[in-house]
Amino acid sequence: MVKRVALKTDRQFWNVIAYIHQNPQKHKFVNDFRNWKHSSCGILLADTPTHLARNVLFDWFGGREEYLNLHAEWVDDARSKWFAGDDFD
Repeated sequence: MVKRVALKTDRQFWNVIAYIHQNPQKHKFVNDFRNWKHSSCGILLADTPTHLARNVLFDWFGGREEYLNLHAEWVDDARSKWFAGDDFD
């Protein structure tokens, strides 16, 4: 059964972004989610030209460093749902 949850806060939105980016690592497609070639994460962090509005996205997070910090929290936080088992139980 698919569960849908309305995102009501910025933090919920940020968590969904981190969750999506890290899904390939969780499911063992890659050892590091940043290496998943089908993800926007690598493009966002690269210095190469792109049509993506990197600055707009980073502004949602409070800057590039905050964006990186959020992803690091997800990797480091063993208590999060990410490592606890099934998605969004």
